[in-house]
Amino acid sequence: MPNGARHGGVRCPAKRWMAAPMVIVALAASNVRAEAPPENACGSAVSAAQQLRSEGNLTAARARVSACLSSNCPSQVQECARQLAAIDAEIPSIIVEARDEASNYVTDARATMDGAPLLERLDGKEILVNPGEHRVTVDSPGFGRGETTFVARAREKRFRVVLFLSSATASRPSAVTAAASSPGEREDSLPMSSGRKVGLTIGYVGIAGLAVGTIWGILSKATYDSALQTECGGDPNRCSSEGIAEGRTAHRQATVATIGFVTGGLLLATGAVIYFTSPKHDGVAVAPALDNNGGGMTVMGKW
Repeated sequence: MPNGARHGGVRCPAKRWMAAPMVIVALAASNVRAEAPPENACGSAVSAAQQLRSEGNLTAARARVSACLSSNCPSQVQECARQLAAIDAEIPSIIVEARDEASNYVTDARATMDGAPLLERLDGKEILVNPGEHRVTVDSPGFGRGETTFVARAREKRFRVVLFLSSATASRPSAVTAAASSPGEREDSLPMSSGRKVGLTIGYVGIAGLAVGTIWGILSKATYDSALQTECGGDPNRCSSEGIAEGRTAHRQATVATIGFVTGGLLLATGAVIYFTSPKHDGVAVAPALDNNGGGMTVMGKW
């Protein structure tokens, strides 16, 4: 008999090799089924991210979408990228800072937010947070604890939360003293707001305009008086051709002076309005921060 066709107790190799392709097909099918769940998982992640975003939990929604992008989900890549871009545009961010009584930065500090760890060191890192009210606590060796509450608004980036810490060995001010005297002292150490800077700049330009108007006004008067005396004999109706030309020059100089006066006055007034209606410091709110360890100040804002 041909090899592989014998019966009885002898195995048939032909049947064994015929079964091999079936095993390979079965393994391939199982591999296809094993790759299917990531696609389904990505679709679920996108749906979950949309739900979390509608609930205002943007940090969790961003984590879901980021995980989707890092996995093998070809059909969901564009949607995940679109969701991530929308979340990044909407999610607010903060920078937590601490300063001592001399307004020096304190970086060796640990920060928590809403009772959860936030930063092990205040290094100016930008932190993404959910919109809404949050409470930040800062602890630093040698200082009393600082605490404050702030509101993060959607699309607001790099909102600065600044806490002034009091030395643990310093005398503890009373609540009345801290509330009455410290705010002004702390505000003076902060930079001028951008609004007031713009107001000052416009005001300076306005003053320059008034100066230009004054100079050209003096030139116009001098030119007119010279023409009147030397070319017109004191009578404006009996001027020579040179006198008439100088008179026209004086008129042009007077026009420049008028423009300078009008423009300078408007700019000066506009600068004054912007300066006096702008806050002293950009988006900064100053308040006393008092606790069992002593007193301090809290400053919140963006600049």
